Amino acid sequence: MSQKGYMTGEIGREWIEYDFDPPTRKVAQDRPRLLIVDGHSSHFTQEFLKYAKDHDIHVLCLPPHTTHALQSEFYANPSSVQPTNLQ
Repeated sequence: MSQKGYMTGEIGREWIEYDFDPPTRKVAQDRPRLLIVDGHSSHFTQEFLKYAKDHDIHVLCLPPHTTHALQSEFYANPSSVQPTNLQ
């Protein structure tokens, strides 16, 4: 988060590189990965999308104002994405 508590494009890029990519790459075993995001602008910077493309991460954006209706099982059941459950 920024000093004011906001998500920024730079932080989004760092998140996909350091927090999403390493643990999911290991589990995926060289297969493509799917990252489901809401429509926040931090998910759609050129750097974020280039990193995703270069690392075989497919980004699926949920339509605006529909996250509550279209949330995935992982979002609805956070315990299902604990690292021990991803192995």
